[in-house]
Amino acid sequence: MNKLASHIAALWAGFILAGNFIAPTAKFRAPSLELATALEVGRITFRWMAVAELALLALLIVIVSFGAVPRSKWLALPVSVFASQWMLIMPALDSRTKAIIAGETVPPSQWHLVYVAAEFLKFTAVLWLVWQWAREPSGTKNPTETRSPSPEMS
Repeated sequence: MNKLASHIAALWAGFILAGNFIAPTAKFRAPSLELATALEVGRITFRWMAVAELALLALLIVIVSFGAVPRSKWLALPVSVFASQWMLIMPALDSRTKAIIAGETVPPSQWHLVYVAAEFLKFTAVLWLVWQWAREPSGTKNPTETRSPSPEMS
């Protein structure tokens, strides 16, 4: 179960990197793409990324709930960050985005920086889980447990 959890978490980390760091940066560097259009595409992209992340997150929760996966309590950190992003940060960013798309002038805001910091924390936490789960022997719940030594050849 450890390897499966590690692979799913690695896929999640890849989604975070590609969908929330690489694609948005590339989109806003396209010179012919109007800001309003880029923001509309961004809103849709982030919603679909959330669906994908939620699916992977749910799968990980099922795996750690029914399998002997060590350090599974640490899954709570990226889960909490994800929940905070979608319940607290994204509503503020979404209303700001809608206002910009509608042509309104909006005052400066730190919400984007808060989102990026949360995303970086989530990405780092997921990578840590990938590393932890990949290096643990399967079926080991207690990190102090080790594999039994191999018998010496006589």
